[in-house]
Amino acid sequence: SDSGTALIAGQVDICSNNGTNLPLSSIAAGEDITIFGGHMLTGCMPIIAKKGTKWNGIEDFIGKTIACPPNQFALTGALLEKGYDPLAETEWLQLASHSDRVAAVVSGEADYGVIGTNQNYALQEMDDIEVLCYMSDVTPNYSCCRMYTRTEFLEENPTTFKLLLKALIRAQIYFEENKEEVVGWMAEELDA
Repeated sequence: SDSGTALIAGQVDICSNNGTNLPLSSIAAGEDITIFGGHMLTGCMPIIAKKGTKWNGIEDFIGKTIACPPNQFALTGALLEKGYDPLAETEWLQLASHSDRVAAVVSGEADYGVIGTNQNYALQEMDDIEVLCYMSDVTPNYSCCRMYTRTEFLEENPTTFKLLLKALIRAQIYFEENKEEVVGWMAEELDA
C-alpha cells in the first residue's frame, strides 16, 4: 500500500506487482490512475491451513475465519458466484503482513490464511501448516501483479508506455521459449 500512496503523491511513476486490489481500491476512492499491464497467474497466492485440514473448495470458507482482507476478489467473487455473502458468512481477519497471516493460522486465530507466493519458502520449514490450493485454483487465471500509473503521467508519456509494453511482451515470449534458462536465472537471483 505504501507504493500506491507514493504513486498518488507523485513520488513514483509506476507501480508493479502489487496485485489488483490496491489499484482498484484507489480507483474506487476517486484516484485518477490507470492499470496498463500485469499478469494472469497460475500457482500463486497460497491458501493455507493447519496440516490435515480437508479442502473441498471455496465453500469451506463459510462460517470460518480467514486471515486475509476481503478485497481479494478472486475469493470473494467466487463465493458470490456460488450464492454466498462473503462479508456476512465469513470472518475476515485483516492482517497486512503475510507472516502475521501465517502466525494467525498457526495459533488457531484463523482457520485459513491467504498469503503471498513469496511465503512458499518459509512454509516448507513448517511442519504444522500446508498449502491447500492456490487462488488460481479458485479463480483460474485471475489477474494478479498489476502495473499502474497516474493517468496524467500515462497521457504525458505515450511512447514510453508503448515501448514498455513491447519490452514486456518480448520478455514474455523469451520466457515461454526458454523456461529452463529463465527459471535458472530466477533461482540464481533468489539464491534458491
